[in-house]
Amino acid sequence: MPSKQTKLLRNISKDFSTTNFEHNYRQRKMSTSFCEITGGIGLRLSTLCRAYSRRGMTFRNESFVPLISCQGENYAVKTNKRQNVQEINASNNYFKKASKLLIVLLLPVALLFGFSCEGLKKQAIHGNFLNETECSQTCRIKLVQSTPDNLTFATVTRSHSTYSAWNSLIKNSKKELILAAYKTSLRGKHVLNDDNCQLHSNQGSKIYDALVEAGLKRKIRIRMIENYPPKDKGDNEDGINFAKTGVISRRNLNLEYLFGGGRMHTKFIISDFEHFYLGSANLDWRSLNQKLELGIIVENCLCLAKDLSNIFEKYWEIAGDKYKSDNNEHLEKYLETNQRIIAYNEQRPLSISNEHVLADASPRSLNDLGRDWDLFAILNAIEKTTKFLYIEVMDYFPMFVYNLPRRYWPVIDNAIRRAILRGVEVKILTAAIHFPEYSLRFLSSLEALNRINDSSMEVKIFKVPTDVSMQHIMKRERRMHTKFLVTDTVAVIGTSNWSGDYFDGGTTGVAFVLNQTKASLEKRHFIRDLRYIFLSHWLVIVSTRV
Repeated sequence: MPSKQTKLLRNISKDFSTTNFEHNYRQRKMSTSFCEITGGIGLRLSTLCRAYSRRGMTFRNESFVPLISCQGENYAVKTNKRQNVQEINASNNYFKKASKLLIVLLLPVALLFGFSCEGLKKQAIHGNFLNETECSQTCRIKLVQSTPDNLTFATVTRSHSTYSAWNSLIKNSKKELILAAYKTSLRGKHVLNDDNCQLHSNQGSKIYDALVEAGLKRKIRIRMIENYPPKDKGDNEDGINFAKTGVISRRNLNLEYLFGGGRMHTKFIISDFEHFYLGSANLDWRSLNQKLELGIIVENCLCLAKDLSNIFEKYWEIAGDKYKSDNNEHLEKYLETNQRIIAYNEQRPLSISNEHVLADASPRSLNDLGRDWDLFAILNAIEKTTKFLYIEVMDYFPMFVYNLPRRYWPVIDNAIRRAILRGVEVKILTAAIHFPEYSLRFLSSLEALNRINDSSMEVKIFKVPTDVSMQHIMKRERRMHTKFLVTDTVAVIGTSNWSGDYFDGGTTGVAFVLNQTKASLEKRHFIRDLRYIFLSHWLVIVSTRV
């Protein structure tokens, strides 16, 4: 029989939704809290912490009261809802004393086994402890991008190509490659006829050959997780062929089947748990020379690469055969009890020279304890900027546009409007590919705020021209596909388009967050380079106003 506190928790859980999400976000300042301490040594409270974290709730002393029931269950509930205050107040004093006593009793245990929060911060997925100082001294971060054939930019930008980044990761791998892919269509033959394959998809074919050589000749262990079911013809063809020929070990991740919605939209490649690519580019020939893409390659960064690989391991596990049944009790139990320790988040980023970096992810339901939601990274960047906010994303919707019925989702949109009212210079560059009848209306409403409080609010639509002879084949393939923002201090480079479906609809995504707030203006090289890239795209002739 559920206890009174258990029932109360469930009622509050149902009450919490996106409607009061922004209020919770603005109060969010996580600290080394009761949840972190007890979660770190495996007590059952961590399960509740995770459950509420997935709903956007946080655990601050002034907002939450730990409740310990007679059955030994540990809970934490939000008590700032008026209707719940009276019900809890009667037992507040007892529970506060009990929670303090529990912490005192557990502290020697934590010290005895060495599971302090600082120690857990350094724990890798294989149980190894990393030398963070050494790691931070060797990490190298570079911007990489893909530019559509026959498209040039007036401004010279400092970046490497997506093709060279992928090729380097694959050919220099010594032991293992892991790939998270929304699609695998590296060879153009799945879309193009034989005469056009070599001309338009030669870079994709070279990546395909490099993976075959790594898996079959060099005996590199290659694992791939891929979205299922595929959206378009040929999306999974190369992944299927890799698996059939023994090049890779491959699993499909069907989030719609497992959770009732969402897509596996994450895109990264990790080599030897030390180097990785993360960005907007799919494992697709079009992402190398037909679409405008942006990402990063991070080299010699064991601690961050292993932290990112935790995300892959979660995908890999839930895509296994034992969870492919109509009974999802085993899956729920796995998600509740199998939590890897996340080394880095907003409060504990990895320091590299004058930069703070970390990897955030969606959906919250799949995030391990301590992993920040990538939506929070975007909102933090927008809320804290004082000078400029440049956004480049293929699709922008303040709504759920794919999940029916369509619903209003103004979380990011409201943050942008607040930035405009603060006098921030805002530029949004988008492709408006899908449902332009919706996105253009929202973008126009933002642009209508131009010049309020001396702000600047501009929107442009980026269209990639296609040769007449190829329009019947690639009428929608040549596009801007980037997903990033840059402010005067922060860069967020992700894999998700900006709508409720991606951040709050069950779809997976990952974002790389780099903060240079503590660096002087002249030393913010990454911010400077990413800003130059954005402006080069903004100024190109194929950008038009809404």
